Amino acid sequence: MSAESIDTITRLSEHIAGLEQLIEVVIRRSKAGFDHRAQSNVVRMLERKGYAINTPELRPRILAAAGVLALELGYITTDDAPRLPTGLTVDERQLAQVVSHLNQLADKMAGDNEEEVIEDSQFEKEAKLHEQSETMSRLRTKLDSADRLMRRLQGNDDNH
Repeated sequence: MSAESIDTITRLSEHIAGLEQLIEVVIRRSKAGFDHRAQSNVVRMLERKGYAINTPELRPRILAAAGVLALELGYITTDDAPRLPTGLTVDERQLAQVVSHLNQLADKMAGDNEEEVIEDSQFEKEAKLHEQSETMSRLRTKLDSADRLMRRLQGNDDNH
């Protein structure tokens, strides 16, 4: 990575709270979660704030980091998170493990780790169940759409 890219990432990491707020605003305004339009809004807003991130080197990395933050903040699931650049592939389980590890590090820095380990495992179970429920809902919606399409196609075949 170039020195300019490293400098930009360093500046962004120093202002991570602002990036979290930006992601929160963009996702709340977006009706489709963290889709391509929302990702473009994140890039556009960061560009307006003086961060030169709309480069082939930085854009995918920044969007992947924004996806991890959105995932950590609970706005999206691992299925909705932007993927890392091809050279930096991480599967969904690894992404969930990275988020979990970051949360554990934050808890250790806060100082109250023992009580929260039990709560974390319960939270992880609940989060996993919630994620599975969302996946099932998405699949049901897709199946319902496919059923409607099949009914329409069968209806069109009857008319001809």
